[in-house]
This record gives sequence, structure tokens and C-alpha cells, in this order.
Amino acid sequence: MAVTRVLIIEDSHDAAEALKLLVESHGYTARIAASGTEARALFNDWETHLVLMDLMLPDVSGLALLREFREIRPEAQIIVVTGFGTVPAAVEAMGAGAFSFIEKPFDSTVLLAMLKKAEEKGAIAAENLRLRDEVREHTSFSSLVARSESMLRLFHMIGSVAGTDASVLVTGESGTGKELIAAAIHRNSRRASGPFIKINCAAIPHELIESELFGHKRGAFTGAVSDKTGLMELADGGTLLLDEVAEVPQQVQAKLLRVLQDREF
Repeated sequence: MAVTRVLIIEDSHDAAEALKLLVESHGYTARIAASGTEARALFNDWETHLVLMDLMLPDVSGLALLREFREIRPEAQIIVVTGFGTVPAAVEAMGAGAFSFIEKPFDSTVLLAMLKKAEEKGAIAAENLRLRDEVREHTSFSSLVARSESMLRLFHMIGSVAGTDASVLVTGESGTGKELIAAAIHRNSRRASGPFIKINCAAIPHELIESELFGHKRGAFTGAVSDKTGLMELADGGTLLLDEVAEVPQQVQAKLLRVLQDREF
């Protein structure tokens, strides 16, 4: 597991070294920047996860630097370390996107707890950004529009299962888009060039569903006047969607299970 990187922006050498010693003694890795210019270079090149920064810097506005960092890497969490008399500026920094602030002199236990919470928030933010990037790559999800984190995770799951030959069970309330999910899986699979066949198992009479799925030979039963190719065979090389699969009669479920296990009938 990668070690969390903490950038300490503090122009007081002694204060910066004390902070570095504290965070490194608790498993973090840290670097020090004594000015805004040094901080900007380290932040960009070092892939910083967390920032501990004093707003009073010798060469740049601490608030301006904070806003710049938030724009460059929004998943990086920033904790402002402020001295007496600059609390209003620290509150303004919160409005600019800082995770939190702590006043000097501070309790090291409080600071470490704050770092831990910032680390957790940063990890979640980084994961969400990664998922959004993956979703943007799946242009064939264009029929699915979503902004919530739960749906972004669902898109990620679609991409994961589509690359396999696994059978997929899609569950959800009526109207939530299960068929859209099935179609997205098909379009992103190795079988995308094959047929996408759908059957509503609840709409087929129980006595006919086995024939619909597996086909039959002429004369196999009364009324079978010709050979019939079943949907299983028609979907070969593609995808078969069994809508309302729970409505399949029990005697047919056993045969369906055999197909799912052995991939043949």
C-alpha cells in the first residue's frame, strides 16, 4: 500500500521540522516547502495527498495558493495551520476548499486525528475521480445518464463483468433500467457483434417456454409441425436476456441451470 504524502508549507524552519517529525513518526512521508514557489513545485511534481500549510508565506498569498492547489488536484486535502489573529483568514480558507484548520499551538493528537480524516476523504475523492474517468472512456454507456456515486460504481461494475463470459443477474425495481444495463453489458463485451436477444419469461405460457428457449424437432409434440430453433441457439455468439427469469417453471429451471453451468444443451 502506498504511503500517504504530506506537504508541509511553513516558513519557520523549526516549526516545519517539528511537523515533519510528528507526521513521519505516524507512518506518513513528508516534505517541507518554505515558500509558495517551493510549495508549487513540490505539489505538482510529488503527487501530494495531504497539505499542511501556513497562510502567512513570504512570497505569495496563502489563500491564492490554496485555491490554485484545489483547482490542480481537488482530491488533495488541505489543512490550514494558523496562528493567533488569523482565524478569520482560516475560515475564509475553508470557504476556498480547505479540509479544516487548526490553531497554533496545537495538540498533536488533534492534528493527527484531523490528518487521518483528511486522508480518508482524499482516498474517497480520488476513487470517485478514477471512476468518473473510467465512465468517460465507456462511450457506449451513452444511453445511461447518471451523476450519483452509486451509479458511477454500477458503470464500473458493467465494465468489469462485460469483459468476462460470466452469466450476470441484474436485479432492481420495475422501471429502474435493468434492460438498459443488460444492453450496456452486451455492447461492451466480446460478443457485441453478435445478436442481443430478449425474452420476457412471464409473457410465455409455461407449456411453451422450454420450446422457446431450447427449440424442438418436428413431431416432438402435438402441434410441432416443423423444426424450431430455440433462442439459446439463436443467441449463440451474442447475449440472451431472460427478463423476469424467476417466472420460468421449476422443471425448466433445472435445464436452464445445466446450460448456465455447462455452457451447452
